[in-house]
Amino acid sequence: MTGTPPLTQCFVHPSVSFSSTVTSSATPDDETPTLAPGQKDRLGRVMIEPDGSSNPAKDAAQALKDCVRRLFTQAYHSWSEIPNSIRQTMFNEFKEKEMGRTPIEPEVFKMTHVKKKENKSDPDVWVEERTERTFSGIQGIGSSCQAEALDGVQIAAMSAQIAQLTSALAKSERRRVAEQQSMSATIQQIKEQVMNHAR
Repeated sequence: MTGTPPLTQCFVHPSVSFSSTVTSSATPDDETPTLAPGQKDRLGRVMIEPDGSSNPAKDAAQALKDCVRRLFTQAYHSWSEIPNSIRQTMFNEFKEKEMGRTPIEPEVFKMTHVKKKENKSDPDVWVEERTERTFSGIQGIGSSCQAEALDGVQIAAMSAQIAQLTSALAKSERRRVAEQQSMSATIQQIKEQVMNHAR
């Protein structure tokens, strides 16, 4: 196109030489020096050479898709229209898939609110100060006299039971919605029959 400014970035695959990527619109006096990745040419274009390390792992995304797809039983216009019990079941299943076991809530909270660290021995850096206070409160609840009597096995068993009940609730919610839709369809058919008989 005439009058179009030049691209500000030039993407070049490592197997292609930079000189072969110069367009025919370049003037003959343009010299194409060999640029290192990240350097700019005289037109301000950046030489970018992909190293392949920027592709994120797809495991978490696939696990999330599997959890959502299985429980997404009908069309919803927005995320907020999905019953909370089904959303919670999706989230619980995703947590279990990612950890390989039923996670404990404070553990999940800490994982999602502490910045990633390069070494496990480094101190935790919280995303916000108030999240650290919230976590301390959660730990305080967990260390109360009543909770001290519970061991990890009991907590895991109770978490499994809660997940099972949440799943059963989600199934009953789906069944209720299906029955409601069936009843609405039946009522609509009856209305149509009444209208036809009235004619």
